[in-house]
Amino acid sequence: MLFAVGMFNIKKDSRAVGHLLALFTIIVWGSTFIVTKLLLSEFTPVHIMLCRFVIAYFVLWLIRPKHEKTSIKDELLFAVMGIFGCTLYFI
Repeated sequence: MLFAVGMFNIKKDSRAVGHLLALFTIIVWGSTFIVTKLLLSEFTPVHIMLCRFVIAYFVLWLIRPKHEKTSIKDELLFAVMGIFGCTLYFI
């Protein structure tokens, strides 16, 4: 499988894809502080956290849409861990 990045075709297993994904992650992670500061003038911290959680869920679902066989109990546990993880991060 090839990824088209600009004018380059990069193999999926090449190191360049890993570096580009790491750079993208660094840019997104680094911009969250600034974006959160701007959003705090309009939204509450809980609302921002919930929106980020929902956006992250859908982005991860787009990356891997295959549904793993898990029980409802496991799904709820994952949701609780995600919510507490975000809450503890912001505290």
